[in-house]
Amino acid sequence: YLHENENEDALSKLLKENFNSKFFTLKDWNIKLEDRNSKLISLQIEGSVKKMIRKVGQLSIIDINKIEIPKIEKPAKRFDPVHIKTPINKSVVNYFKVKNFNNVTESQVSLETKYGKYSYSVSKDGDVIKFEENFMLLSGDYDLNQYPDFFNFINDSRSKQKKAAIIIKNI
Repeated sequence: YLHENENEDALSKLLKENFNSKFFTLKDWNIKLEDRNSKLISLQIEGSVKKMIRKVGQLSIIDINKIEIPKIEKPAKRFDPVHIKTPINKSVVNYFKVKNFNNVTESQVSLETKYGKYSYSVSKDGDVIKFEENFMLLSGDYDLNQYPDFFNFINDSRSKQKKAAIIIKNI
């Protein structure tokens, strides 16, 4: 809707609101519609972030813009079953061009259950560091007996996400 009406200010505001970093400056964005019958929409944005690297002892840590994983209530407070009509699939890929950093800790984490999937990876190619994160919540009906396992999947995904970081050993 925002793209069709070419309401650039509204879309720009929406994009800025959905980035976790308050230091993000949107430079450019582009929406690519595959074709009118496709359910796929690609959004490519370009921006800059200030104060991304923080020093902790002999390490440099790059703060990453992460996807939002939903918060849900604890099983003891849940009284109704869960109905997820439409699956939720979120992914983000961040590329960082960093000079003079050779000791990047590459990592890969994944979690898969009948409720969905969560994964992230950190990799390096030359002077480019790539952070990729994916979260998928599958559609389904989950009764109160299944809810603790459903809650654990969401909670475990959030715990793994908190540990996601780009760590660089300073030399």
